Amino acid sequence: MTWDGKLQFKSDKSKNRILSLNSKAKSAQSDVKVMIGIGGYGNSEHFASVVGNFEKMKVFINNIVTLLEEYNIDGVDFYWRSASEEDKWRYITFVRELRKSLTIRNREKPFLISLTIPAVISSYELAYDLEDSLKDVDFFNVFSMDYYGPWENQWGTPAGPIAPLYNTVPGKNGYCVDSTLNYYVCKTKQPSKFNIVIPFFARLWRHVKEAVKPEKEVIRNVELKDNKAVGDGYMFRWTVQDRKYKISPATWDEESKTSYIYNPVNETYLTFEDEKSINAKIEYVNSMNLGGVGLWTLNMDDDKSSVLNMVFSKELCSKKTQIYVKYHC
Repeated sequence: MTWDGKLQFKSDKSKNRILSLNSKAKSAQSDVKVMIGIGGYGNSEHFASVVGNFEKMKVFINNIVTLLEEYNIDGVDFYWRSASEEDKWRYITFVRELRKSLTIRNREKPFLISLTIPAVISSYELAYDLEDSLKDVDFFNVFSMDYYGPWENQWGTPAGPIAPLYNTVPGKNGYCVDSTLNYYVCKTKQPSKFNIVIPFFARLWRHVKEAVKPEKEVIRNVELKDNKAVGDGYMFRWTVQDRKYKISPATWDEESKTSYIYNPVNETYLTFEDEKSINAKIEYVNSMNLGGVGLWTLNMDDDKSSVLNMVFSKELCSKKTQIYVKYHC
C-alpha cells in the first residue's frame, strides 16, 4: 500500500509466490480460499492518510477490487496496526464502501473481507466498532498473542507465555486469550466471527531471574540491560533446532495452559506452543463456539511442519470452522 492508495507487490518474487499459491489452491479439490493481506508491521503507515481522504480512499478501493478480480483472489484481510480511537469512523466507512464495491460485482462466490484486530491489553481495541462492522466483515482474526515479550523497553519484564489461554498473575487481568475473546464476543454476541491466533514461533529471554511469585513459576522477573530486555522475540522453530535449544521435556503451567523451559544456570526462559497447549486452545475454540484458529505464521514452523501437524491432529468440531493460515511472501 502506497501513500496515494495504490497497491503493488513487494517484488516480482513475491508476486510469483502469491500467484503460484493461488493457482495451487484453485486446482485443489477443496473449498480453500486465498486472500491477500494489506497492512501489518511494515505497511500500516499510510492507512490514516488514505482512508481519511475521500479521493485517496476511492483510489485505494478501486485498486483492491481490480487486484482481486485480475488475479482471481478470494478476498482481503486488513491489519491496520496501531490504529487509534480517532480512526474508528474512517475505518468503518472505508470497509463499508469497499463492501459495496465488491457486492455490485455480482460474483457467484462473494469476495471475503476480514480484519486482524488487536489483543485487549492497550487502547488499540478502541479503534474498532465491531457492531457497526459485523455486516461488512466476514470474520475477525484476533491477534491474541504477544502478551509478554522481550521488548526493548521496560515492558520486556516479566517473562511469560506468548499467548496464555488464561490469566495467571493478579493485576494483569487482560493479559490472556480468554480475556481478549470475552471482550470481543460480549460486544458482538457472535463468537463464530472470531479466530484466535496460534503462534508458530518460540520466544526467548536472557537474564531471567526468580519467579514473580513463588507459586507463579511461569512468570519470571527479567534483568534489563540499558532498560531493554535481551532475547529473541520471534524465533523460527527451525532456528530453535539449529541453536540446539531443547523444547522437551517442557514445564507445563496448568493455570495458563502453556509450556515453557527455564534454565536457571544460563538464566534463559523459552516459551512456545506444544501439543498440550495447542490442544487446550482447540478445546477452547470448540467450547466457545469460535470461528476457528489463525496460524501465525506458517513459514515459522520447522522443516517437518511439526506445529502445523499438532494443530490438525486435534479435531475442530464445527463444520464451518476456519483455519486461517498467515503466510509471508
